[in-house]
Amino acid sequence: MQTIIVVLGIVALYVVLEAVRELHTFRKVYYTVSARELNGMKRSRKVVFLSDLHNASYGKENQRLYRAIREEKPDIILIGGDMLVGKRSSSYEGTLSFLIRLAKLCPVYYANGNHEQKMKENARFYEGRYDRYRSALETNGICMLENRREAFLWDGAKICLTGLEIPLWGYKKQGGKPVVKRDLDRLIKKEEDGFEIVLAHNPKYMKVYEKWGGNLFLSGHYHGGIVGFPGNRGILSPDFRLFPPYTAGKHKLSEKATAIISRGLGVHTLPFRLWNPAELVIITLQGEKGNGNSRKTAGI
Repeated sequence: MQTIIVVLGIVALYVVLEAVRELHTFRKVYYTVSARELNGMKRSRKVVFLSDLHNASYGKENQRLYRAIREEKPDIILIGGDMLVGKRSSSYEGTLSFLIRLAKLCPVYYANGNHEQKMKENARFYEGRYDRYRSALETNGICMLENRREAFLWDGAKICLTGLEIPLWGYKKQGGKPVVKRDLDRLIKKEEDGFEIVLAHNPKYMKVYEKWGGNLFLSGHYHGGIVGFPGNRGILSPDFRLFPPYTAGKHKLSEKATAIISRGLGVHTLPFRLWNPAELVIITLQGEKGNGNSRKTAGI
């Protein structure tokens, strides 16, 4: 019996220490996505994807995270939402300063998560804080994609960046109706050509996004499922579903569509991670002649 108690004590201590460690570190995760629509590019392009920072700071002024991004020399930075916390008592000044610094490295595109959207749609309650936040971002060159699309060329390849902002009722923990394709059609029309990257914060509706259309879907929101399991699975979603799909990692949805879900960089309501490290996602985009299945990680 004493041996069992000692073993349980060691296991409990390990869990506590590992959970504390994961709250203060992040890792880099690398993916490669290949597509015929990208064959017009003369070279591969590097995308850094950030999601669910929730005002976390890795070092003073988020210097560790900033350096990790800068050393990748990205061509573009994409933000998938929930960079702040939707509470009146929460300050976003540190996050804002960090994002403004990023905008000096390369173009930055930002799609909202439910925290930003909640602040926007309840402007009076939040005393206009979201409007001031968005204005400061746009003043410093960050492009906000609120149910809108930006298109540009990388050499001979047309790239479309779309930010989907689903209705807030799609995030309800109980009693909310599901988001369907018709809801997305009302928000924004599908682009018919080019390689389309869709920033869609909530991966719960990944099959709906795929039906709506796009080539690469980038999501977050689930924080990796709180506790990680093999096969990019987590134990719990924010709407309290057990073992939900699409909690992390890269998923091939169809011949032309891929999803990448970030475990996020921060926490909020439940400040806990286990076997589920925070992550900075780096994606290499290339023509289809390359290998689209590579993945590696590096701890920070």
